[in-house]
Amino acid sequence: MAELVVPLTPLIPSPPPLTEPTSTSNNEVHANPTMTFLAAAQRVGCTVHPAVRFDADRKRPAAHLVALSGLSDPTHALCLSVDTQPLTACASFHLDLVAAPFHCHVDADVPKDTLMFALPLHLVLTPDPGTDLPNAGKHAGLVLTLAQRLHCQHDGHSHLSSLSHIRPEPEPEPPSKKTPESDFWRQYLAAAAVPDAALYWDEARVHALRGTNLAASLPTQQAELARQLAALHASDYAQRHQIPVTTLRHAHQLVLSRAFARDSLPPLPASFASHAAYLLPIFDALNHSHTLVNLRFVLEDQALGFRTTQPVPRGGRLYNTYGDRTNEELLCSYGFELAEPSCDAVTLALVLPDIPPASAAWLAQHLPRDWVTEPLAADKLRLRAVLRSDNWAWLILAILISEGLDLDGPLDSCQIQPLLQGLPHEFVKAGVAPLLQRLAALAQCTSAPATGAPGHLYVTGVQRICAHIQQQATALLAQCTDDSD
Repeated sequence: MAELVVPLTPLIPSPPPLTEPTSTSNNEVHANPTMTFLAAAQRVGCTVHPAVRFDADRKRPAAHLVALSGLSDPTHALCLSVDTQPLTACASFHLDLVAAPFHCHVDADVPKDTLMFALPLHLVLTPDPGTDLPNAGKHAGLVLTLAQRLHCQHDGHSHLSSLSHIRPEPEPEPPSKKTPESDFWRQYLAAAAVPDAALYWDEARVHALRGTNLAASLPTQQAELARQLAALHASDYAQRHQIPVTTLRHAHQLVLSRAFARDSLPPLPASFASHAAYLLPIFDALNHSHTLVNLRFVLEDQALGFRTTQPVPRGGRLYNTYGDRTNEELLCSYGFELAEPSCDAVTLALVLPDIPPASAAWLAQHLPRDWVTEPLAADKLRLRAVLRSDNWAWLILAILISEGLDLDGPLDSCQIQPLLQGLPHEFVKAGVAPLLQRLAALAQCTSAPATGAPGHLYVTGVQRICAHIQQQATALLAQCTDDSD
C-alpha cells in the first residue's frame, strides 16, 4: 500500500459528500455520488437503463487526485492510502478523481439502438430571463442561473434552489421543502466534480507548461475570465440575489465543462430556441472520447435521450463526445487529456500581411472549420491555426497567399499537397520556413511536468505533432519543383 500526500487547493469550499454508502458487486462499501444521483433522477421521471453503472476509475495516476474540503488554506495536506481498494471519505474531506471521477459501463450486453438515458425537457437547465450579458461571455446566462441556485438555501420549488452544499456546514433542509425534484438537483450538484481545468490554474502550475502555446495563452485567457467574472458580479441579477464572486467562479467552472451547445443537440421545441447552450444532468456525467463515442442524442416523447450506436458488451464503457477537441482544449477547459492520436495538435497564431480582401474572404471560407481568421487594418489578417496531422499544409498555403499566390474557386484538402508540390522550390520555402521555425521552438519544450501529472500528455502531444509536421513539411519541400536548373 503506497502513501500519497495530496495538497488541498480547492477553489471553493466543499462539504462532505451528500451520498449514502452503496454496496458493490464484491461487497465493498463506499460512497458513489453519481449512482445516488441517478437514483434521484429516476424518481423524477428520468430513464436510466438498469445495466448502467458508474464506478470510480481506480487506475488513474495518483497525481490526478484532489481533496476538496471546507478548508481554504492551500498549505494543508491530507495523507491517504492508495491501493486497489475504493477511495473513501476521511473526516470532513471528500476525495475525488479530477480527470475522470467515474467511468460509465454496463454490466450486461446492450444491443445497438438501446435507450440508455432519457431526461424530460422540463429538467433541462436554461438561463433565467434577463441573465444574458453580451460583455460577460457566451455562457453568462447559464453561469448566473446556476450561481443563483447554488447560492440560495431554500426556495420551495424546483431547480437547484434547495442546494446549500458549497457552504462548509449546510443547514438541514426542512421536510416541507424536500421534494423529489429538489433532491434531484441537490444530488446532481453533489455528484458534479469541479474540473481541474488549466484555465483556473495558478501561476506556479501554469509555469510547468512554459514554452508551450497553452502557457503563453493562459494569462490572456485568465485575464478575460477575471473580466467576465467582474461583469457577472456587477450585473443587476447578481447584485439582486447577492451572489458572491466565489459562487460565480464555481458556476463558471461547472458550466464551462458541462454545458451542451444547441447545435450539438437534436432540434428542440421553440421555447429553447433563444438559448445557445444548456445544462443536461445525467448526460454531462459521461466521459469523452471522439473516437470511441458510442451514444447519440435523440428527442423522444418530450425527453432528450441517449441511444447506443453499436452493441456494447458486458463491461464495455459508454462514451459521449465533447467534439473534435485537442488536448490543449481539453486540458484548458475540462482538466483532462487523452492519449488518442486525434488529440495531438498545436496551435499557432500569426499575422499575414498584404492580404487582398478577396484572398482574405477565400481563406475564411475554405480554411479548416476550427481555424479562426480576424481581419486587421492595412490588408492584414490574424490567423489562429490548429495544426493536426492532416491539415498542416493549409497553413503553408495561407502563408503563400500572403506572398502573392493567387487562388480562385474551391479547393479540397486532398488537393493542397499536389498543388504545393507543383510550385517553385523557393516559393514554397517562403511558406515552409516560418512554419518549421515556429515548430522547432515548440518542440524544444523541455519543461514537461512529471510523468502522470496533468499536462504531461499535452506537452508530449505537442512535441509529437511538431516532429510529425516538421518531417512532412521537409518532405514536401524536397518534392517541390526546383527551377534552379
